[in-house]
Amino acid sequence: MKKSHELVIDQTWDGKKIPMSEMTYIRFSEDSQVLAITAEGPFHNDPLPMVAPGPTPKLWEYEVTELFLLGADGSYVEIEIGPAGHYLILILSEYRRPKTTVDPLWIETITKSDRFKASLHLPMSKMPKRPWRANAYAIHGTGNYRKYLACHGINAPDVQAPDFHRLSSFKPV
Repeated sequence: MKKSHELVIDQTWDGKKIPMSEMTYIRFSEDSQVLAITAEGPFHNDPLPMVAPGPTPKLWEYEVTELFLLGADGSYVEIEIGPAGHYLILILSEYRRPKTTVDPLWIETITKSDRFKASLHLPMSKMPKRPWRANAYAIHGTGNYRKYLACHGINAPDVQAPDFHRLSSFKPV
């Protein structure tokens, strides 16, 4: 039986609403073998990483869409997809502690004019144990024009900068 979910990145990292034209949608479905993820949103034509499409360290420094899935045991996966086929998939054993990386079973990215669509499949065997909590993010722009967008923003006076590993902001899926 397939379970499907959708997350909408519709606000800034600190909880301010963004225009509909800036929203990014992440849909994911799971069965016993595969987690299928599709991200669709605006393409900002930011500079690309200086490496060929594929696994890319520090992809969060570029235009990217991210999905985080937190497992019941505190482990989580960080899935980053760039609009040109770059990706970074980290398995973290606990808060900010990367354990390993994973390559997708399949990946495809399509960029048309000002929109992108990226899809990938991951092995369910590498995903954290259910139930999951999730958050999703989109990052784009350079310098003073850098934007950090979120599905579930952080609206807390003690938080002064984006922290996508703030696990308390993740919601059940």
